[in-house]
Amino acid sequence: MITRCVLCGGLLSPTTRTFEYDWKRQQTVTIEDVPMHVCQDCGEAYMEPETSRALDEIAQPLLLGASGAEAQPLARLRFLSSPARERPLALVSA
Repeated sequence: MITRCVLCGGLLSPTTRTFEYDWKRQQTVTIEDVPMHVCQDCGEAYMEPETSRALDEIAQPLLLGASGAEAQPLARLRFLSSPARERPLALVSA
């Protein structure tokens, strides 16, 4: 993982944040406690590639199975990861 922000050069700090998938402004999947690295100066957030792939695996089936014309929350989940790697161990409804 990079240690400095590519936008401003600030230092990155590990943290967790809520991440929201917004599909065609119709459905959303919200995933809490996603591990990220955030710039201390400008606030830009970065994810490990494995975390990004895991989020895609979580959200895609939910979004692809969604239908409806009005914006609506589809799911709210929590990201639980192993200390050794940022791969979800489980997802629990939040």
